[in-house]
Amino acid sequence: MNALKRSYEVSKSEIGSMAVIVEPIDEQAIRFYERYGFILLPDSGKMFLTMKTISDLH
Repeated sequence: MNALKRSYEVSKSEIGSMAVIVEPIDEQAIRFYERYGFILLPDSGKMFLTMKTISDLH
């Protein structure tokens, strides 16, 4: 959670990103990220969480 909040703060003030992207290493990692709202990107194996969603966590 700390890393997501820090990413959100940096996106507001320095780099203007729109999401955090992760690359889960297995099905267990995918389930972990899904619990926090990450969305699977089709055909890439990567997942993302928008800054809007992260801002709602505050």
